[in-house]
Amino acid sequence: MKQIPNSRPQENSEKEEEDIMTIFQVYDMREKVIKSEGAGALSPCCGGSVIAMLLDCNLRVFCIPISHKTKTKFFCSNCSHPLIVKR
Repeated sequence: MKQIPNSRPQENSEKEEEDIMTIFQVYDMREKVIKSEGAGALSPCCGGSVIAMLLDCNLRVFCIPISHKTKTKFFCSNCSHPLIVKR
């Protein structure tokens, strides 16, 4: 008699992997867009305009706020490629 493979063990192993992933997640970085405006430059990757986003970043460890920063990130408006500013 042939045994038909059962898909349930795979589902259980995937569920166990998800449970392990949530156990090790002790910190959470939340970014909220405060302001978005044009930066007045062209993207080197595709030539689209550059958008500057002002982000409010909060780092939490076990739901306790640890750090609060305001960051500026630059993106291309055409391809959404993140751009790095070199000073």
